[in-house]
Amino acid sequence: MDFTNYTAGANDQGRRLDKIVKHIFQNNCTSNIYAAIRKKLIKVNGAKTNACYLLTEGDTISIASFLLNGNAESNTDTAPKTSNKPQQEFETLVKNQHVWIINKPYGINVHASQSSGQDIATIVAKQCRDTTSIAFTPAPLHRLDRFTTGALTISQSHEGAAWFSSAIASHAIKKTYIGIAEGTLQARTTWQDCIANSPSSTSTFHTVSISQGEKNAVTHAIPLSYGTYRGRPVTLIQYTIETGRKHQIRIQSSSHGHPLLGDTAYTASCRITVPAPHAFFLHAIQLTFPQDNPLSIPCVVTAPLPQEFESFLQFSLIKWDKKLII
Repeated sequence: MDFTNYTAGANDQGRRLDKIVKHIFQNNCTSNIYAAIRKKLIKVNGAKTNACYLLTEGDTISIASFLLNGNAESNTDTAPKTSNKPQQEFETLVKNQHVWIINKPYGINVHASQSSGQDIATIVAKQCRDTTSIAFTPAPLHRLDRFTTGALTISQSHEGAAWFSSAIASHAIKKTYIGIAEGTLQARTTWQDCIANSPSSTSTFHTVSISQGEKNAVTHAIPLSYGTYRGRPVTLIQYTIETGRKHQIRIQSSSHGHPLLGDTAYTASCRITVPAPHAFFLHAIQLTFPQDNPLSIPCVVTAPLPQEFESFLQFSLIKWDKKLII
């Protein structure tokens, strides 16, 4: 019987055989994969094994070729695909073998959406593909809204993805944003609300609302400086979030009387048209990591403001000393 061989790379180490094989058979049900393993149609290092076998770098997975031929969606092409389109370049803040932290630009989704074109997840999956791994694909490890800019972390290894996800879940990573909101926020405050998906959301754009008994959200808001826009007072606010709910800063800032300027989806009173059209200004300015973290990420990673944000600060006469308040 003819077999097709795959070699496990460093990013496949410690992962279950059935999980890896699913990436090869992208359109095959789990029961079929288990049956093939039991019948020795899928082997490791030439020998029969079980579905929960944990792979080691260098292991050879042999799959009966007729299974691959009969599965039109099988991922048998391990070479990176080429494209005539120019590659999208992102500003790098930190990059090593485990993570890549970029300064996300304005107007691009992190994940694929029906309402817009290209997205960061698809771009990095194509441009940064690990050709030594069977299953690992670099991917964003958290989200930023389409019109939110700033620090975004992308996995470069399975180890990096696992550690980052665990650290986010345990609140070991601190996320700090700055944004321009309507009105005058007089003093630092903490907002604690429950957030739920809004029933009025359309199929292409989903908003959230404040609702009792749903997902808890905690945001600390600190005024940094003040200015005006079209005769209205505005505040440059530092937001630190303890939770990572969808549209958390946008809905909480709005529900507490300070919608992001221009964010008409969340009750802003006007759109931003000068000095240039902009949906709103919200920037993930800083990620703070535990000291001596296993990924060798600096304790503080700061994302410079986009030029459009800088220009608006000058236009609105917001004199900020570029310092955050700890």
